[in-house]
Amino acid sequence: MKKNIALYFLILSSFVVQGSSGNYHPLPDSNATWKLDFYADPAQCPPFGYCYSINVTIVKDTIIGAYTYHLTDYPTPFSYPAYREDTVSKKVFFPLEVVPGIVRDTLLFDFNLQIGDTITQVIPGLFQGHQFKATTIDSIFNGAYYLRRWTITDITSGAGVSEIVEGVGNLRGLFGEFSFFESAFSVNCMIKDGQSFFPDATGVCSLVSVSNTELRNEAITLFPNPVHSDGIVEMRNSSSSNKVASVRITDLIGNVITVARKPFQQIDLAGIVPGLYIFKIELGNESFVMKPLVIY
Repeated sequence: MKKNIALYFLILSSFVVQGSSGNYHPLPDSNATWKLDFYADPAQCPPFGYCYSINVTIVKDTIIGAYTYHLTDYPTPFSYPAYREDTVSKKVFFPLEVVPGIVRDTLLFDFNLQIGDTITQVIPGLFQGHQFKATTIDSIFNGAYYLRRWTITDITSGAGVSEIVEGVGNLRGLFGEFSFFESAFSVNCMIKDGQSFFPDATGVCSLVSVSNTELRNEAITLFPNPVHSDGIVEMRNSSSSNKVASVRITDLIGNVITVARKPFQQIDLAGIVPGLYIFKIELGNESFVMKPLVIY
């Protein structure tokens, strides 16, 4: 009899674990913050390649076209860092501006992928249009829930691998490219409804405090962004404490495309081919600010 009872509880506990791993966890629709770490070539961010960390928060809901999206403050070069989720189909969409003024509701994540299924990279950038294949699917335990995780591999170039986790998104950053080359965001942790959610729901997610570095970053903006290839971009500096020493425009690999001349308020982009670039703004106190810029 005791053996039967023990067997019963063994079967029951197995059922509970399997059931908890089968529960779908959608992305948050409000009250959530991701902490992202940015890494690049150690030559750019010595000594080990870690550059800085930022917080990404859901700011508000906004209507774009026929849909309501959750708008974030993710530092993307495209117009709308927002998403919406169809929890029935387990698919996440974002408003992609295909041409200026024309927005298309576009698939961002598909949490139904099976091994061997493919998905196209649609985020604007170096790897836009690349095909990615789901190579492994498993679950990770965050201390409270089992979250399904997909490993996806760039089969167009073979250069990159990323992970997508339900309830969290792309571990390269919510709107990060699936692939990367020498620089990328990485999700450090995530808070949902005031509690740590990823990677450990029982631990602490230490967000970035508002520091002088963050204030400097917010004080410098580029306008317009995106900008036409034969246009001029204006660098606006709202803080008198930001003494700009130099401005370099690099590609995503870190190659210097051009070095701007003083004064730095307006920078002529003539001769630069369309694409995604990084503005590296060095300040007089040996710190720097990095800003994405899209030239079309």
